[in-house]
Amino acid sequence: MPPSLKISLGPNVDELKEISYNDGSTHVIQSELFDGVVSVHIKGDFGDTNSSKSTYFNDESRARHTWSIALQGRFLKAINGNDILFGNIFDRPLTLPWGFGILTQVSSTIYTERSHGSPFLSTMPYLQRIELDPATPIPRDMLGPITVERSIPPLAPVLESESTPAERRKYFTDESHRKEVTFTPRDLIQADFVHGYLQFPSLTMALPGGLQFDLMYYYDSRPVSRQIEYAEQVR
Repeated sequence: MPPSLKISLGPNVDELKEISYNDGSTHVIQSELFDGVVSVHIKGDFGDTNSSKSTYFNDESRARHTWSIALQGRFLKAINGNDILFGNIFDRPLTLPWGFGILTQVSSTIYTERSHGSPFLSTMPYLQRIELDPATPIPRDMLGPITVERSIPPLAPVLESESTPAERRKYFTDESHRKEVTFTPRDLIQADFVHGYLQFPSLTMALPGGLQFDLMYYYDSRPVSRQIEYAEQVR
């Protein structure tokens, strides 16, 4: 019998509700700081019919990826770009093989301490903003995977309206550049945290060069949470 996968969503780890995935649906997430929707896609057989409904991975830009957390929404108050973090929380530290951090460049996205956040602007594989009247409701539908970033206005003067994700991530590795960005309720943010290093449902990590780790060997059924944090919350 194929393993099952449950995904929950909420404004914090204490208010999570189970959601569907792979069916193209979006799920509302609201807090005092953020209003938006989230859509999740996982490539793999989990013994249900959801996977057959998903066309997300049919897009050429996503063909080699295995999972995605896409979000669309706005911050409800002005927030500096350097104060937005994206990361994970483990209930307890997860011990991985010695040398794991040396072998992979994606270790920052599965960091094994209890809580870890990376700069949102330089971490997101795909990210763009679109100017939106604050009185306009957040669109509840997502048109499809972001393939070319078209921020209006640009996230920085040196980044053209149509820039590559690599250019944006490299530019915002500099803290001073992140501090020059301020998100307001006029900014509709669209982002896609999508990767291909995890294989489902086996929970195998595939690294460049053919190396693989069976994460089930190190995993003891503890929950792991992905979250966006405001830096003031973790200082």
